[in-house]
Amino acid sequence: MLGNTWWAARPSGRHAFQSHSPVAAPPQAQDRAYNQVEGLSLKFVTDEAQFRGLQEQWTTLHATQDVTFPERSFLWAWIAWETIARPRGYKLQILTGYAAGELVLVLPIVLQHEWPIRIGRWLGPEIGEYSDVLVKRCDHSEQWTAGAWAAVASQFHLLRIPAVRADAKLWPHVERMRSPHRTFTTAPYIECSLWPDWQSYLKSRTSSFRADLKRASRKLRDSGEPRLIMIDRQDQLRAALDWIFENKISRFSHTHYAAKVLATKLEFCRRICLVALESGQLHMSELWVGSHRIAAQWGIHSGPRLSAQMNAWDENWRDCGPGRLLGADSIRWAFENAVGLYDLGIGKNEFKYRYTDKDLVVITDVVVAFSPLDRPLLSIIGAARSMRSFLRKMPRP
Repeated sequence: MLGNTWWAARPSGRHAFQSHSPVAAPPQAQDRAYNQVEGLSLKFVTDEAQFRGLQEQWTTLHATQDVTFPERSFLWAWIAWETIARPRGYKLQILTGYAAGELVLVLPIVLQHEWPIRIGRWLGPEIGEYSDVLVKRCDHSEQWTAGAWAAVASQFHLLRIPAVRADAKLWPHVERMRSPHRTFTTAPYIECSLWPDWQSYLKSRTSSFRADLKRASRKLRDSGEPRLIMIDRQDQLRAALDWIFENKISRFSHTHYAAKVLATKLEFCRRICLVALESGQLHMSELWVGSHRIAAQWGIHSGPRLSAQMNAWDENWRDCGPGRLLGADSIRWAFENAVGLYDLGIGKNEFKYRYTDKDLVVITDVVVAFSPLDRPLLSIIGAARSMRSFLRKMPRP
């Protein structure tokens, strides 16, 4: 493993960008209240060439964080721009902050609507990724974050954010808004460092859970020859990821909306997985029985953290618990490869709490209105969401 270097290294192949000279410090920002933050000059980047020019300094800033969430890297934002935001017609509105010519803050946003209502969205694939400001670790980080939030408030009527963790720097600002359009949930995780090895961890789980794993494993062996495959080639990656998406889309095939939205994320996932594969930080595995692929999953191993991103299983094999078995094997792999924390992803799913008792509070699907005059707009958003929910439940003609 290469630690967190794949987010810090300039990629090769089709993900490589042309070399740019170091980004110069931006011109002095306009004389606005939000720029009166000690030692910080704020500027919105709205041009794609300027966005690309941020790569080196953004990557350096990301590599210095205590925990290098891949969702906050330059490549994550760039690939989301190319595959999600730009095709939808959104406009760049990335907030950057400089101190003494050094990039010390990035808040990646795109403009969804400009007139008559300016709506900002987080720049990402919009699949529930953890959202937060990327800011240099120093005594001024909280003050700079507050200044950045004020800058965003001055530019938008509404801001949509996929998910904010309780330990995020933006948490106090988002939580304080008391938006009626948000959902409180959790992100369960396993603190692997609490146990010396996989077997010790497994013994800490309930006897019924251990019995279920044994029973599921026995059923698979009775059905054929189960094989676990770790993905380490591009052709394997593409086939496995396509299968995951086909499986998930088929589960939403009875709706107009959800399947279509999910399909738009495939190219983003292909490219981000390829970057991780090339740098040795993709954790993707499949479970086969004979000639049948019955489960697959992928995650990213960044530094001491492994984040589970997406999984799927064949419903025809549901009684054998293929998803449960593949998840358990992934956790075993984490213990054998010195992973300190295994993030099970967002959601209070019952099966996740069979693996762990720990979680973190997360706010998802947040829509923030920055002033009392903007709050009636939330009612419009709420009505639109209700209509989308109704459409999702409608069968296809």
